[in-house]
Amino acid sequence: MPDVTVSSRQFASRARQVITPWQTGIRPTWTIGAIRAALLSHRSGEFSQAAQLFDSMLEDDEFPGDLQKRVNALLRSEFTLQIDEDRELNRRERQVQDLFPEMAPDGELFDLIASWLVLGVGVATIDWKVDGPLWIPTIRTLPTEFLRYSEYERQWYYQAREGEQKVTPGDGKWILLTTGQRGWIWGLIRGLSVLWLSKGLTYCDWQRYCQKHGLPIIKAKIPIFRDDKEKDRFIEDLSSLQSEGVVGLPTGPEGDGYDIELLEATDGSWESFQANLDRADRKIQIMLLGSNIGTEQSDATGGSRAAAESSSNGLDQDKAKSDEKYVSQCLSEQFLKPFFAFNFGASVEVPEPHWDVCPEEDARAWADAQVAFVGMLTAIRTTGYKLKNAEQLASEYGLELEEDPDAPPAPGTEAAAEIAAKSKPPPAAGAGPGARPAGRTAKKKTAARRPGAR
Repeated sequence: MPDVTVSSRQFASRARQVITPWQTGIRPTWTIGAIRAALLSHRSGEFSQAAQLFDSMLEDDEFPGDLQKRVNALLRSEFTLQIDEDRELNRRERQVQDLFPEMAPDGELFDLIASWLVLGVGVATIDWKVDGPLWIPTIRTLPTEFLRYSEYERQWYYQAREGEQKVTPGDGKWILLTTGQRGWIWGLIRGLSVLWLSKGLTYCDWQRYCQKHGLPIIKAKIPIFRDDKEKDRFIEDLSSLQSEGVVGLPTGPEGDGYDIELLEATDGSWESFQANLDRADRKIQIMLLGSNIGTEQSDATGGSRAAAESSSNGLDQDKAKSDEKYVSQCLSEQFLKPFFAFNFGASVEVPEPHWDVCPEEDARAWADAQVAFVGMLTAIRTTGYKLKNAEQLASEYGLELEEDPDAPPAPGTEAAAEIAAKSKPPPAAGAGPGARPAGRTAKKKTAARRPGAR
């Protein structure tokens, strides 16, 4: 929570402070030992090596696309500020909602969320514009490489060009996106780095395999009874043979000469490389997206419509909702609260940012709720009770009730019984216990009139 007891001049001095990060480092090669060392330092709260590993992993052919899909599922959703379910936004809050895309640019939020997902923590600073009637903040994400956590002091620090700075989220200058006291240990880099390394090693082995099998071994057939110098010269010619396709093959008078034969591999061991790469890609998709339905769902695989609907944007809805929850809470506490406190006072109610990450599910749930409400009304009327606040409940479900004089009464009521009794057809004339069937009487009359009858 920001320190609102400071004067405007004091905070303006703090707001004008600029945090300038150093140039990030680049590590071109990674070994198994280097990755283990980076993960070990990451676990202890040092993010320098892990951040460089994250940067190198962006060269993968699967990981960046899945990460973009995960983050964009949030940022490309419909954005609103929510204050309370009982009232709408006032004029000031609607103005802040219109300014939010400029205060929190998508590019800065993307880097912040991506760092949080992979490294378990994302850090940003707030740059303030204090020369107008409102102090306007702007989020600027910083490289996580220069962030560290002191277990002894239980304090975050950031190494900037201005010196090492204390990171105090919520003071109006810093934003720290993480979950829990040691939330960074849940960063996906701990599992993704192993898959990324496995893919790199497998790809190198496969290229070596292709090199060997693309250039098959040459079997040289040399006659026994020939000059040794001639044999050596023939072997040297074959050794220097690369892209040239012609080689001389001397032959003796009796047909005993030199010959060559290619020894090619005919097994299917290359399939193991493809299987290993496919498995690593699937695991990366599952770790980032929650499933791989978006890439493997098809009629040939027997995919169901329900599976496609539950992941319409390629992302598991539970992960999308979880991301939206943590990001909304972080920006509300560490970004919007300082903004409202310094501009309008600490007692002002602060809205919370919200992204509608599951519009299809929300629409289905809303329609199901409306159907259930109508069914509840019918069930209550059949029990003999009357719902007094039906209109109030209907308004909460987006329904407007109005009495319809032409509507039939509900089944089980007295009005419905009266209508049923009136609509019952009257009994036929002459009907009774001793009545004779009309068809038989007509038959007898017809027989009496037959000519020649006795």
